[in-house]
Amino acid sequence: MGERMNLFRQTKDRSLDRKYLRVCAVYRLLSKQIIGKSRAIELLAERHSAQEMKSLRGTVDLWLSHPLKRLDFAA
Repeated sequence: MGERMNLFRQTKDRSLDRKYLRVCAVYRLLSKQIIGKSRAIELLAERHSAQEMKSLRGTVDLWLSHPLKRLDFAA
C-alpha cells in the first residue's frame, strides 16, 4: 500500500520537522488571538534563520490581513 505522508516528518532522517511544527503552532496561537504579531515573530525567530525570517515576517502579515477560514471535516 505504501507509506502514508506525514508532514511533520518531511526531513531526510524522518525526524520531526521542528521548524514546520513551530510555524503551525504559531499560526494556531495567532488565529485564536492568544498571541500578537510581535510574539509570533519572536517564537518563529527561535527556530528559524535570519534569511528564513524575511519570508516568515511576510507570512505573519498575510495571516493577520487575510485569516484562513476554519475547515470542518467532522461533518
